[in-house]
Amino acid sequence: MTQRLRTLAVLAVTTALAAACTHGGVDDPASGSAAELVTVKIAFFQDGSVESPNIHGQPAFLGLKLALSQAIESETLPVLPELVGFDTKGDPAVAAELAREVAADPTYVAAVAAPYWLDTSDVSVVLGRAGIPVLSLAGSAHPDDGLWFPMVAGRAQMTEALAGYVRGLRGAGGVCSAGDGSEYARSVDERLERRLRGSLYATLSVIPGSGEAQAAATTIVASGCSTIVWTGFGTGAGELRAALRDVPMVGTDAMSDPAFLESAGPAAEGTVAVCPCVDLTTSTDPAAQRFVHDFQADYSTPPGGYAAEGWDAGGLLLRAFASGVTTRRALTAELSEPAPFEGLAATYSPGEAGASGRVHVSRVEGGRWVAVAPDRDGLPVRTDGVLAVGSCRVGAPYAYRKRSGRLVGFDVELARTIAAELDLALGWTRTACAAGTDPVDSGRVDVLLAPAARLVPGTPSSRVVSSVRAALVVPADEVTGGGHAAAPAERDVVGIAAGAPIRRWARRTLIPEGVRLRLLHDPARAYDLLERGRLAAVADTEASAWAAIEHRSDLLVGPTDDTGFDDVMVTTASATDLLARVDDALGRLLDDGSYARLFAKYFPGATLPGSVGS
Repeated sequence: MTQRLRTLAVLAVTTALAAACTHGGVDDPASGSAAELVTVKIAFFQDGSVESPNIHGQPAFLGLKLALSQAIESETLPVLPELVGFDTKGDPAVAAELAREVAADPTYVAAVAAPYWLDTSDVSVVLGRAGIPVLSLAGSAHPDDGLWFPMVAGRAQMTEALAGYVRGLRGAGGVCSAGDGSEYARSVDERLERRLRGSLYATLSVIPGSGEAQAAATTIVASGCSTIVWTGFGTGAGELRAALRDVPMVGTDAMSDPAFLESAGPAAEGTVAVCPCVDLTTSTDPAAQRFVHDFQADYSTPPGGYAAEGWDAGGLLLRAFASGVTTRRALTAELSEPAPFEGLAATYSPGEAGASGRVHVSRVEGGRWVAVAPDRDGLPVRTDGVLAVGSCRVGAPYAYRKRSGRLVGFDVELARTIAAELDLALGWTRTACAAGTDPVDSGRVDVLLAPAARLVPGTPSSRVVSSVRAALVVPADEVTGGGHAAAPAERDVVGIAAGAPIRRWARRTLIPEGVRLRLLHDPARAYDLLERGRLAAVADTEASAWAAIEHRSDLLVGPTDDTGFDDVMVTTASATDLLARVDDALGRLLDDGSYARLFAKYFPGATLPGSVGS
């Protein structure tokens, strides 16, 4: 290997090998002599062009190195693992050249992709052709070739957690996105823009040291943004934070570094960052405490971001090496087995899903980044301190934005109240109705609001959260003195102004009476036709019906009826503890009247559905 290409050799585990040989342990007949042990190399691909690479990439390398070193020193391995670092310099061509070098050397049996490394496309092709398995800490998109094993939640999931956290903030209105122009920031920006559509007021750039922070702060204030989402690294974020203290800032893993604390100063307090990595420095788990102690003893610094995940990557490899694996194919087969691996950061099942998929939250407190502790009872939420809730029902009165940009609505506020009952913040996500339960099955959300009628039997679900109630709106002159409206007669035409539940209810209850139905996709037009005498009545949800006649004095809400379409909260089969807690919280809201008050706020005049809570 040339000196130009091999840039991190000083950190190779060969120093640990030398130390082990010096102590004579490798020559012990019980473990075999050094000459009898096969050397297996692990390539570590890192982008040294990112801001503060020693802060952002090296902790993972050092965590992995520590795991291998300790295993070697234990003198129990049947192989000698060697860790070799490569700096791709942010250049895909260099990355591909390094990958070809690794592929051509049969002693390389595995590769590890470092955090913040984006050059995966060409490299994955080269390594894939060579059959080299890759443990990825990068969170990047990866090929579906059976050789790429994610160790952390993907960047898309991290961005979803970030956006959900922002959407669920109390009082959250418009959002301003800002980054430092780095490739990493741009990769997050693309995903974030899609997820914050409708609430993203401005997108800004603050290049560190450029003096742009003050101008960006002025733009943010003028835009009326109530939250700043930072997508880049720490220095630029700190400069913006120092220039604008009054607007909350939430950022990605790249922001949660000492550079942010230094450049932001006292203004850093309260800033929040999300990361697929876990911070173990305050953990009470003995294994975590031992790792933190050993890391500091070896490297004279606490473990940074992704250090624990690097250690876990080493643990997965060592489990395979302990069984005598010495080839790429054998290692791939071993990693493809779904046997769970209990790591420090998570439990991994490489053959099934690889990454734990969990996103962690940290906050600046007292001038340092502090992990937001997971729920005391260990609820299996994907983002520490956040309950991610998804729903496909949008628009007033369920989920909509005020002019200020704040997300409100019955579903949103009910979910926010339940989250607060669990001592969690709300992360809100809009889902596609056609996706069924996939958003919760795939881990995109923790809880899904879904129609019970569409669920597969046996799907874990809560008691009824809300029910769709149908109403018939009729001309006021058809209401008798007793306040009763006559039901539509045979051959009368009734307009359908709402979605599937109302259509199905109308077909079930009105068509047998000889009533003709007319589907109208524009509710306003349905009510216009009713006022002009072109329809005998309009069928709508009761809540929408009351809202529609607010300024139509010649129309009244007549008979109402339960449609039988109930919404429930759904979780995965493995999240029964979370479901039970959600259900208990909903029960408390029903018992103390909070549910009824919230219902009356968004459905004034409507009847509280009898099936709620059943």
